[in-house]
Amino acid sequence: MAIEETILVPPRTSRNYVLMAREVFRGVPIPALLFLVLILVVGMAAPWVAPHDPRAGDLARSLLPPVWSAEGTWTYPLGTDQQGRDILSRLIAGARVSLLVGFTAVGVSGSIGLLLALVAGFYGGWADAVVGRLIDVMLALPFLLIALVLATILEPGVRTVIIVLGLTGWATYARILRGEVLRIRSQDYLKLARVGGCSTTRILFKYITPNLTNTFVVLASLQLGVTILSEATLSFLGIGVRAPEAAWGLMLSEGRQYITFAWWLVVLPGVAIVLTVLSINMLGDWLRVRLDPRLRQVG
Repeated sequence: MAIEETILVPPRTSRNYVLMAREVFRGVPIPALLFLVLILVVGMAAPWVAPHDPRAGDLARSLLPPVWSAEGTWTYPLGTDQQGRDILSRLIAGARVSLLVGFTAVGVSGSIGLLLALVAGFYGGWADAVVGRLIDVMLALPFLLIALVLATILEPGVRTVIIVLGLTGWATYARILRGEVLRIRSQDYLKLARVGGCSTTRILFKYITPNLTNTFVVLASLQLGVTILSEATLSFLGIGVRAPEAAWGLMLSEGRQYITFAWWLVVLPGVAIVLTVLSINMLGDWLRVRLDPRLRQVG
C-alpha cells in the first residue's frame, strides 16, 4: 500500500512576506539605501523636478548664497553660480548625468569583462594567455592617459566619457571572474554536461554564467561608485562633460576659483559626489556579505 507524503506549505500571509523581506534586507545600510533611492528618483525625473533650467542663467542673480544665509532666497534654495544658474537644478541634472554614465559604463565594461573571463577560463591555453596579457596591459596603463587620447580623438561629452570608462574598466571584471570560471569548470556537473552532449554555448551561458551572478553583481555595485568618481574626475579636467551641460565634476571645476567667497559652488557638488560614492560602496559591501555564503552567517 502506497504511503502518500504530505508536504505542508506555509500559507502566504502578509506576515510571512514581512518576515521574508526582513530577512532579505537584514543588515542593509538604511541611510545609504534611502539616499541612493532619492538620487535615482531625482536623477530619472530631473527634467520635471528641477525648479529651474540648469543651463539658463541670470547675471543679475549671480553668486546668490544658499537660503540659510542672510542674502539667501527660497527661489534659489542652494544659491546660484557665477552665471546666475540655480545650484539645486544643476545638482539634479548632474545626478542624471552621473547615473547615466555610471550604469551604462558599468554595463559595457562588465559585459566585456564577463565574455573575456568565460573565454579565458573555459578554453584555457593560448586564449587564457592572450586574455591574461590584455588584462595586465590594461591594469598597467594609466587611466588618465587613455582618457586623454580618446578625448583627443573623440569630441568631449557624455558619449566620450561612457566610451572611455566602458573600454577601460573591464580588466577588473575579467581578472576576478576568470578565477571563478576556472573553479566552476572543474565541477562534476560540467563534466557530466560535456558527456551528455551539451554544446559549448549551452555550458557557458546556462551552467557557468548563472554561477557568476553573485560575484558579478558585487563587482558591478562596487565599480559603480568608482565609475561615478571617474566621470567627475574627467569632467573636472575638461575632458568629460562640457559646459553648458551640468555635471558634478564640471561644477567643481567652474567653481574652484570662487571658493574663497562662494564656497557653495564647490562644497555642494563635492558633498553630492562623496555621499553618492560612499552610499554605493556601503551598499556594495552589504551585497558582498549577503551574497557570499562564507560571510552570510556573520552578516
